[in-house]
Amino acid sequence: VAMLPTPKNKIIMNYLSKIEENRKELKRLIGERAREACSTYMFNGAQLVIDVPGRHGYGYYLMLTKKVVAKAKKLGVQLSAGTSFGMPHSRIYLTARKTGYAQMFLRVSVGTESINDIKLIAEAVKSQIK
Repeated sequence: VAMLPTPKNKIIMNYLSKIEENRKELKRLIGERAREACSTYMFNGAQLVIDVPGRHGYGYYLMLTKKVVAKAKKLGVQLSAGTSFGMPHSRIYLTARKTGYAQMFLRVSVGTESINDIKLIAEAVKSQIK
């Protein structure tokens, strides 16, 4: 930890502002199927929960995630499946998979892509969520 550079406040604030802007735009574009992850902080984060109608098992969500990522690839935009935080590109992944306390759900962690890429990601998500 001692080897890590001291963070630059301006850089961090620009990064947070960009992912917040992208999250808001993605939510707007996806519409009623997207909702914000709960936050008690002023910064809501770069995460959206994707509502999938009905109750489904792990296999369904795995297939759905693969379809969304494949559609994004066809549209020419990078979207990864997984929870690798701090990446500049958006990710989609299943949450609450191994718990008996909550229903599984899809989460999108938004990256720092251009607004045009965010539009393509929204198209990929919307095309697969029926």
